[in-house]
This record gives sequence, structure tokens and C-alpha cells, in this order.
Amino acid sequence: MQKYYEQSKSINTVYPHAYFIPFDKKEKVYDNRRTSKFYQDLNGVWKVQEYKSILDVADDFYLNVPTDDIEVPSCLQLHGYDQMQYTNYCYPFADNPPYTPNMNPTYHYSRRFNVALDGRKRYICFEGVDSCFYLYINNNFVGFSQVAHRLSEFDITDYLVDGENKMDVLVLKWCMGSYLEDQDKFRYTGIFRDVYILSRPQKHIVDYRIDTSINGTVGFTLEKGTSATITFNGQTQQAKEGQKIEFKVENPKLWSAENPYLYDMLIESAGEYIGEKVGIRTSEIIDGIYLFNGKKIKIRGVNRHDGNCYKG
Repeated sequence: MQKYYEQSKSINTVYPHAYFIPFDKKEKVYDNRRTSKFYQDLNGVWKVQEYKSILDVADDFYLNVPTDDIEVPSCLQLHGYDQMQYTNYCYPFADNPPYTPNMNPTYHYSRRFNVALDGRKRYICFEGVDSCFYLYINNNFVGFSQVAHRLSEFDITDYLVDGENKMDVLVLKWCMGSYLEDQDKFRYTGIFRDVYILSRPQKHIVDYRIDTSINGTVGFTLEKGTSATITFNGQTQQAKEGQKIEFKVENPKLWSAENPYLYDMLIESAGEYIGEKVGIRTSEIIDGIYLFNGKKIKIRGVNRHDGNCYKG
């Protein structure tokens, strides 16, 4: 087993990009994402096996079949594994970066899923896995990620077969990234957010950027991908890769916490439709002063961590 968990990088993950879920019809773009024809939900009952230490895990662990059931998404500690643990700024292990203890609890998740191959690309998305994980499809290593609290995405097109496929995920309690997550919270482990597969055309939008100014100018830049048709505020323009287009809104309604007004934007490309809700506002620091929509404000913040009494 390669000790990627003691390194500072992920392996074979898709480069970070704007979040979106494509639909097959423009009328559906603001529906629940699970209703998209291109979205395959992998939540549900998986199999899991516990190892007290990563050192107990064989290189071919994926040949074993876990026997315990576990709901995904959820945290392992709420299912009787490991133990509940709260700590504030103190590390729950010896402070010796980038290393973690040899007694590093590890969990083998496994499930099967079906795919009808049709020439389209497939991307698997893990929205939250704490602390890191190795991904295998049909006994082949796909990649590794140690970004616990945001999307980890992999292109699995070349690993799939037509019909039934097997996925194995090895989750570690701690990794090098745990040194950066020294926060005042309960320390949980597991696949704790949604898992799904996106079906995409061979050529598709990969990334884009939307920016606004309080004078009513809304910019759209197609950072990476095929050309796209953009409709905003009754105007339609064509965007090409690397090109920025602009829309003008007369007498714009500015977004704020008190008046969270949003404009609809429709993005169309290669048979996919993507909906965005755009708030026109600015957020900047000038001469050490924070300005929101050009005005000084003070923000009262709280420290919030996701939590569920049944799933963690």
C-alpha cells in the first residue's frame, strides 16, 4: 500500500472546478439534482470491514468481501465503530507531521453498481470523506484523495465494464491533511456526504466563472470546455473557451442577506443544460476595510460544523 496518506497531494482527482449538475432539458435545471437523467445516486447500504490499523490492510484488500452493512452517507462512530471523540485545538494523535500513528483505524467500504456503457464519460463524485480514501474500481486503483470536506471527483470511464461493476473504498481515520483540520469539533470518520456518478458527453463544459459588479455588469467566462450558449436576463450570447462575455442589467437588484435577489442564468452545451442563480453584488477589501456592495459592514460569525444525531 503506497503511503499517500503521509503526502500532501491527491492522486488522479479531477482538477477543482465550478460545481454544477447538468440536465437533459432546460425546464428541469432547477429541479432536485437527483432527478437529472445524468445523475446516478450511489447512496444507500454499502458493505464495510474494520481494520484497527492501516498496517493490517493487505495490498489486495479489495479481493475481500466486507460483511457488515452501513448506510452511506454517515459517520462510522454512529454505527458502533471506533469511539466518539471530541477535542478542540489539541491533536488527537502525536504531533509529528506528516506522519500519523501506526494504529490508524481503517475501513474497507464496498458496493456494486450497474452502468450501461454508451460512449459517454463517467465521473464519480464523493462530496465528503473523512479523512482520506483510496478508490478502486473492478480491482483497479483509480486514485486517492485527502480533501475531507469538499468534492473529490475522479474520471472512471476507462475502469468500467458494461453491466455490473464493483467499487472498493479504503477510508483512513487520519492522514497528513488531518494536521490542517485542527478544529473545535467532534472527530468523525467515514463517507459522510453524498456519492454519485455523472454521465457526460465526450466533449463537455468543464469549468466556468461568473462575476458581477454593482453597476449591473454580469460576466461569464468559459474557463474550459466546448462552446456554450448563455441566456441571462432575456439576452443570449455564445461563449467560447477562454472568452469572457458580458451582460448588462439596467437598474439591477443587488443581492444582500436582507434582500437575497437572484437572477436566472441558463448554460447550454452539447445537449446539456445547466442552471445558475446569480446574485449581483461585490465583496472587497480596500485599505484594510471590508466593503460589501461598496459599503462598510461588520459581520457577526459563528463556528458551524455539520451534524446529525443519527448519522454524525
